Amino acid sequence: AVVGKTIQEVVRITRLQEVFERTLIGGEKVEGDFVVEGNGNGEPRQMHAIGSGLQNADGDRIGALVVLHDVTRIRRLDR
Repeated sequence: AVVGKTIQEVVRITRLQEVFERTLIGGEKVEGDFVVEGNGNGEPRQMHAIGSGLQNADGDRIGALVVLHDVTRIRRLDR
């Protein structure tokens, strides 16, 4: 259902959109934190995103990979 859509149409979290866009434009490692509101019980989740550009064997940029980590529990322990 997401094929052919822009990142803004698929992802509604501005900070996550920024991570995707910076990863696609720069191709280098990008990191960012953001909050996702509610998870069924209304509890916000703290997320950490790490993005990296993808290249083919010829070195041409072909996309990006962004991995999301739920760091809610870690942030609570830090406090």
